[in-house]
Amino acid sequence: MHCYTTSGKVHTDGIIELPEDWQGNIKPETIAVQLTAIGTAQELFVKEIQWGTKVIIRNGGGGSLNAYYTVTAEPIKVEEAPEPIVLNDFKPNKKKLTA
Repeated sequence: MHCYTTSGKVHTDGIIELPEDWQGNIKPETIAVQLTAIGTAQELFVKEIQWGTKVIIRNGGGGSLNAYYTVTAEPIKVEEAPEPIVLNDFKPNKKKLTA
């Protein structure tokens, strides 16, 4: 399945700005955020997701943020695979091959 993905490093303000081309193209309820602490253990969590445009990250331990992120979301419109071609009465051509 096709998904939108963005990744980077969380800045000290804890705000992840989602790409502009996501607006109107993703299902906000499918946004998933993965956080990886850098350097030391941190109690990282998603505080909120604002209108599918921003993700707010916080450190439950109260320290500064230093982490990588990956955000994924499903598209609103999923292009479906074309219907398979079914050959119901297919009969191969039975020609004799001659040398």
